[in-house]
Amino acid sequence: RFNIAMDWKIKIANEADILIKSMNHNFDNVSSNLHRIIKSKMNRGIKRDIPTNNKNSRSHRLVKERMAKMKDVEELVKALEPIHQQVHDDIHDSPKVQNTHEDDNEVEEEFNSLSDKFLDECDHDLKQLRLIKSKKLTDNSSTRENSRKLALDMNLRERDLLTVCVHSMKKRMKELPDWWIPRVAEQICHVIMSKSSVLEVNLSFSRHLDLINESLESVALGRRLLSEKLQGEVEHAHKILFSAIECRNQTNEEYDSFYSALFRLPPLSKDHINACIDEMNALISTTEAMTQSEVEALAVIWEALNVTSSERGRMWSEVEETINGIQAKTESPFDSVRQACAIDIEEWVLIAVK
Repeated sequence: RFNIAMDWKIKIANEADILIKSMNHNFDNVSSNLHRIIKSKMNRGIKRDIPTNNKNSRSHRLVKERMAKMKDVEELVKALEPIHQQVHDDIHDSPKVQNTHEDDNEVEEEFNSLSDKFLDECDHDLKQLRLIKSKKLTDNSSTRENSRKLALDMNLRERDLLTVCVHSMKKRMKELPDWWIPRVAEQICHVIMSKSSVLEVNLSFSRHLDLINESLESVALGRRLLSEKLQGEVEHAHKILFSAIECRNQTNEEYDSFYSALFRLPPLSKDHINACIDEMNALISTTEAMTQSEVEALAVIWEALNVTSSERGRMWSEVEETINGIQAKTESPFDSVRQACAIDIEEWVLIAVK
């Protein structure tokens, strides 16, 4: 029974020590039971020669014998009255006597630490430590997956990932936190971009991972808003163009071809956003060409109807006034992007929304 209890105690102490070190857990926050068993392990190791939980065992006999010796010493001191004080002080200050007290306490401590009640409590506290580590591992895994998805959606390479995140941090926080370690941050970026990676649960790893994920979320927000606005404007422009063009079959084919190519690009990537901008510019050029063609056709009609220059000028003035009125009342669809991401918006995104 003694060996079973001792093995149980050793197992608990070793596993608790490993868990605490793996999480950089504050030792002061560990339960008093685990604190006691680990402290015993660190101070003197777990001894295997401590007796069993039997009142008639050698441990109790040893304690009683040592207590009897102490009584004998005290009686001897009292008997030597002429030098009572000196002898009393010498005896109690003696390393031998102090060691006797310490040995007694040590034996009693080891005896109590092998009780079923104490070990059951330690086992319960150890389970709580396992739950804490499991939760940290789950949280870090979820954060890592989210960071990886954002990085892939933005088409960021591993060497670009840290640069983008640090830029965002400095914009939002003015300076990096005191605990920031570039080497650890590089390790986190590698873990994020690797298909299979080993996650850690220590405080430094979790802090860096959370901050990098927060930065990716912030950068992705600006890109997502811009991408959604651009796609909405492109779709709206296509619909207007469809209504004005007679040959819809060819237009639909071009529309389908564009979106087929667009959806193959990562949705928050620079390539995806630039493709939308290029399509908008192409639609503007097409609209301007169509407008010019309509103006030329209108000029021919005016010639046939003998419309005077003053009448033509008056009509164009009314058209220009109407257009200016519409523009004055209409806000830019990209103003919301600048407002939502004013702090750490990327330079190229800022240029795109102007």
